[in-house]
Amino acid sequence: MRYFTKEMYEKMQVCGYLRVAPHINEQNEELKEWYITQGRDFRSEVQQQFLQLKPLLLKYVPDFRVSTIFAQFVAETEERTEEMSVFINRWAKDYEKAWEEACRSSWEEYQEIRSTLPQSFTAMREKHDLHDAKIISVNWREDSSIVVKLDGKSSLGLCGTGYLTFEDVHSYEIPKGVDRDWWLYDEVHLTPEGHMDFRALLHDNSGTSEEFVTLHELRIVAQGFRFELEKFPETEM
Repeated sequence: MRYFTKEMYEKMQVCGYLRVAPHINEQNEELKEWYITQGRDFRSEVQQQFLQLKPLLLKYVPDFRVSTIFAQFVAETEERTEEMSVFINRWAKDYEKAWEEACRSSWEEYQEIRSTLPQSFTAMREKHDLHDAKIISVNWREDSSIVVKLDGKSSLGLCGTGYLTFEDVHSYEIPKGVDRDWWLYDEVHLTPEGHMDFRALLHDNSGTSEEFVTLHELRIVAQGFRFELEKFPETEM
C-alpha cells in the first residue's frame, strides 16, 4: 500500500484510543451499574482494553507517555494534568492531518489515471464502498484471471455478494488465510507498462493472533476487470 498503509491503520487505532482515554472513567453511574447487573467488572475491563492496545501504544507513543496515560486515565493513580491532555490532542491532530493527506493524495492519483483504467472498474469503485465487506474466497482461474468474492452484509456500500474479476493478471500478492478477512481500504495505481495495480488493506479475521489487530495486504496487477453483484433478496415488511 502506498497511502493506506499498515502503519496508518495501526495509528488510527491509537488515535481512537487517545481520543477516548481521557473520558474512560467519566462514564456515568448508570452505565457502571449496568456492568454490575451483567456480572462484569467495569474497571477490570477498562484495564484489559488498555493492556490489549498497549503494544500499539508503545510502538507509536513514548514509553513514559503510555505509563502516564495508564496512571492518569485508566488506573487513576495520578492526578490528571493539562500537559497530558495537550499531548494527546496534538498527537491526534497530527495523525488526522496525515490521514487527510493520504486520502487527498489517493483521490488525486485516481483522478489522474481514471481515464486509463477499465471502465467497469471505475464504475464499481465509484458506486460501491467495499469497506467492511468480508472476503468469502479468492480464486485463481486457468484463464489467468483472479476472482475475489465478497460478502457485503456488513459493508458500507455493497448491498449483496460482489465478484471482482481481474482479467489478464500479470502478477499478484495474496496472503495465506485471506478468506474471512475484512476489507478495509483500497487504492489503485498504474504500472510503467500501463497495467492496473490494485491494492487492498485487509483485517485478518482468523482469530488466531494475539495482536490487537493483524493486517494483510492484497495486490493484483491486471489489464482487465469485471464486476458482478448478486443483490440480497428484499425482505418482506
